[in-house]
Amino acid sequence: MKETDGPHIVGVFSDIHCGSTVGLMGEPVLLDDENYFHPSIIQKWLWQEWTNAWSKVKALIPGSASFSLVSLGDLTEGIHHRSHQVISNQASVHSRVAMEALEVPLALKPDAIHFIRGTSAHTGSGSSREEAMARHLLSHGYPIIGDPDTEQLSSYRRRIMVGDVLLDCAHHGRAGQRSWTSKSYSTIYAKDIWVSQMVDCYSAMRRNPENVEDIFDRMRPPDLSLRGHHHRFVDSGPSDDFVTRLVRCGCYQMPTEFIHRIAVETLPSIGIVVLIIRGAHIEVMPILSTVERSTVVKTGGNND
Repeated sequence: MKETDGPHIVGVFSDIHCGSTVGLMGEPVLLDDENYFHPSIIQKWLWQEWTNAWSKVKALIPGSASFSLVSLGDLTEGIHHRSHQVISNQASVHSRVAMEALEVPLALKPDAIHFIRGTSAHTGSGSSREEAMARHLLSHGYPIIGDPDTEQLSSYRRRIMVGDVLLDCAHHGRAGQRSWTSKSYSTIYAKDIWVSQMVDCYSAMRRNPENVEDIFDRMRPPDLSLRGHHHRFVDSGPSDDFVTRLVRCGCYQMPTEFIHRIAVETLPSIGIVVLIIRGAHIEVMPILSTVERSTVVKTGGNND
């Protein structure tokens, strides 16, 4: 990440599920046998919202700012659970659609790009498709940041220092299942992240009192934890006592048949999250689209 006197802008997105018939897709894609899959009305709307969101991000990046990009996983839909809601049974087609989608935020010329691994059912064992996309982009000169512990380019979990703010990024995490408890559960989960990591940090400092400062720098709990997977934006909110804040990102996939079965009352949060970091101060700015429920069907009486 480049040194800058301006703010650090971080664009965070998750769960675009390219290859799903209700996931993100731009141009028609060539399939085998000279056939094409054309995006549906829903997909055209998702693409419009995707490009509009990154246009808003562009307007937030002054010349003195650094810009980082974080993918929280599930870039592709994948061939899984015998789902019929895929544009092709060739996983490579899903990756091609995802690479086209990535071109939109990449056009903002990020100084650093981080890939977090999603769900293996969607992205392959070991998130192989996400790892392959990261390697492809690195070979073309994009600033992909690797994992210093595994020497891979994608991570199941990654701690990123931006300015004076420590981010903790992962795809999976716990979430409340009821609409009226989602925020309170996120607050509890954020506190649990803080406590579990603070216990480890404090124990290490007690065992090595001569290295307290170094241990704290390496092991302290994150200021902000970022999660995806559940397709709903939730923010536990800022804390005055330095306890971890939790932000869960939305998605760019409308409900699948599976979601209509297990979460029929819940609409997805379509959108991304922008972090504006100045020193130790974090501003969380969700860029969300309006999702409407299905049209009311009138029956009986005069329907004119």
